[in-house]
Amino acid sequence: MSVYLVTGVSGAGKTTLAHALQRRGVAAIDTDADTTLAYFVDTAGTVVDRPPAPDFAWLATHRWVWSPTRLVELLEHHRHDTLFLCGHADNDTEFLERYAGAFLLCLDEITTLRRLADPQRGNDFGAVGD
Repeated sequence: MSVYLVTGVSGAGKTTLAHALQRRGVAAIDTDADTTLAYFVDTAGTVVDRPPAPDFAWLATHRWVWSPTRLVELLEHHRHDTLFLCGHADNDTEFLERYAGAFLLCLDEITTLRRLADPQRGNDFGAVGD
């Protein structure tokens, strides 16, 4: 099986792309939606709950990571020839040897800011203000 990482900054379209691929019958995982895969950890590596409105200070001392055990489980038990992992985590590069390739979704600053401020957006990642 070939696994491709689709990554980019918050608001780049990773979730939208995962859903579009799924609608077309392509195996794709929105990594942010799998709470057994992605979660926050503190500086000691302990899994923690995200507060309803994290501020910069909280974000500076916590990381969004993928569980190595859960990721390996997903990859080893997937039944499709090709799988797209759509998301980003602070430790996603630790798994580079498992990817056949990677796609970086890029967009300009104006579009990024517009998307992050959109109230219809499905999550608030990247939208913390000062």
